[in-house]
Amino acid sequence: MRVSGHNVKVNNISNTYKTCRVLNFMLSVFGLNCNVHRNAKLMLIRIFLSIIILGALLVFVIYYKANHINKVLNKSVTATDTAQNIYDYFQYIIDLFYVYKYGGHVYCEYFKQYSTIDDIIGREKDINLIKNRLSKLSVIFITIWLLNSICDFVAWSLTFGWKTPLIYSPSYLYLLIRMVTNLDTICQILNIQCRMRVIYNIVHDSYESADSLSVTICDTIQNKNWFYNRKTPDSTHKKITPQEYNRDKQLSKCYLLLTEQCAYINQMFGFRVSFRNLACL
Repeated sequence: MRVSGHNVKVNNISNTYKTCRVLNFMLSVFGLNCNVHRNAKLMLIRIFLSIIILGALLVFVIYYKANHINKVLNKSVTATDTAQNIYDYFQYIIDLFYVYKYGGHVYCEYFKQYSTIDDIIGREKDINLIKNRLSKLSVIFITIWLLNSICDFVAWSLTFGWKTPLIYSPSYLYLLIRMVTNLDTICQILNIQCRMRVIYNIVHDSYESADSLSVTICDTIQNKNWFYNRKTPDSTHKKITPQEYNRDKQLSKCYLLLTEQCAYINQMFGFRVSFRNLACL
């Protein structure tokens, strides 16, 4: 039994991970995937290499613009562009910091909690739903990024030649990083939303089919569906059994575990999203 239970848990973790496999591949291109490198030293090496490479690229781009491009452009445009480049670089460093802080073994524990929840509520049929939603969003985001980058590159090339937009191309890279990290946030939210909906359906179906057990909940039961306007035939009404009561306790456990998952998401993405939104001001 222990072996069987262990296999089920491993399968649940694997299924949950499959929902964001393509996304993790895109994140790994920029070193922002949390699912690998449990060894802290390896993660630090990867982070420092990414910081050094993009830092060197930032210095070269700013130096080249100052000596060859900025002289023919408006000063306000050059100042804004330089500030944006530095801002994007520090945004990337912040992303790497949070990946290091909440990645590795912390990320593995995060997925283990999902396996515990799925053992209780079951959601195998929702795996493909999340994968399909995430795939569609990924296609939309990548298409928007490609169209934006190509059109911008062509417009600059027709005016200033191909060298100038090539120097500005790191901006396209940082835009892609922002889109991929936004997809990562959406993926985690979808995992929460899917399980919350399963809990809602279970509780609501049980609530619709239950007769009141005491005077204290009589009014609540009698006024069921006042908002949702869903009607259940009287023939389906039944008393709540001890087994269903125990299941409700298990659902309460799932709900509490989901609040912990939300706390992880807030810690992982909260400040990053807030800092990223400052660019819109």
